[in-house]
Amino acid sequence: VLFNPLRQRVQGWIDRIFFRGRYEYRERLRDLSSRLASLLSPPQIREMLLDAVSRSLQVEKVTLVLAEGGDYRLYSLGRPQAGEAASPELAFSISLAGRKGSPLGRAAAGGWCGDDREGETLRALFEALEAVLLVPLPSHDVNPGLIALGQKRSGELFVDEDVELLTTIANQAATAIENAQSYEALQALNRELEQRVAARTAALREAL
Repeated sequence: VLFNPLRQRVQGWIDRIFFRGRYEYRERLRDLSSRLASLLSPPQIREMLLDAVSRSLQVEKVTLVLAEGGDYRLYSLGRPQAGEAASPELAFSISLAGRKGSPLGRAAAGGWCGDDREGETLRALFEALEAVLLVPLPSHDVNPGLIALGQKRSGELFVDEDVELLTTIANQAATAIENAQSYEALQALNRELEQRVAARTAALREAL
């Protein structure tokens, strides 16, 4: 009864003292997971996700790539509201990376592919996004996009713990984005229904 709570407190204290930097960004990412679930605005979700990942992992660049309206749009820090449309070649590369289903490092991109053409396509994607790590956003139906991370400012490599945390965040982000898009679609449907009811009511009044 007493040992497990005591062990967790001691472990948390050790993490704060000896692994302060890692502990802090891990806590930020956990906080991000809980806050994402409460948001229903896609711009707010994008802004929070970009800011939290950039500050927590101290990367030089982070790009959020999302599937919207049959195309992919690229969102970066400072520009979460207006996404840049991906070219057809870049969209194909994004779709290929998303089909891999798990985080993909730049150094291992060639080894993940079945032929040299796929390897060249993925290497071009890393170059275009200035990324060293791609974390796909999971989905049951289509590839909704990915998170592209540049190199850490410290020059350190991404370790297994980084990848594990980013995968968790990608899962949370994909769910939050899908919920927000469904909510926006529902709001648009309600507005359209209200307009139709108003028009029908006006027509009935005129007829009467």
